[in-house]
Amino acid sequence: MQHTRSSLPALSLSRIARLFEEAVNEVLVDSLGLEVTLKEVLIDKTPAESLEVTVIIGLTGDIEGNVFYTFSSEAAAAISEHAGLEPPEGTKEDRVRVSLLCEVANMISGRATVGFERFNRECRLTPPAIIEGRAVRMSTLGQDKIVLPFGVDTHPFVIHVAIKS
Repeated sequence: MQHTRSSLPALSLSRIARLFEEAVNEVLVDSLGLEVTLKEVLIDKTPAESLEVTVIIGLTGDIEGNVFYTFSSEAAAAISEHAGLEPPEGTKEDRVRVSLLCEVANMISGRATVGFERFNRECRLTPPAIIEGRAVRMSTLGQDKIVLPFGVDTHPFVIHVAIKS
């Protein structure tokens, strides 16, 4: 029996938060060996504020919206170091680091979409968009968003999930 989006019950915000928390643990802890802590998960409508680098991944399908991954420069450096990433000769380290953060955001989003499939939700990812610079305000136009404030080796890394299920 095929479901339409309107025939499926909405996923709770707490379940969506858990799917992203699990995905972060699979990618950053299990794969890269980072120490990651999650502080209190919040539900918020106010604009998200960026840290030094923000990666935005769009979600389409039965789950629609955006996921904002905001990294402090220290968290970005810790992820790069644990990934063992050495920039190719002649390239700027910042470009390689931003590329790695896009890949990490894609991997976390991808793992979360696998979780959505357990609840009969199909979801596709859009290519990442990058914002560089601190204190950029990103609005979800009053839509509820889940805020997951992590620490990567004690450095801030925050995921803002603004989606409709």
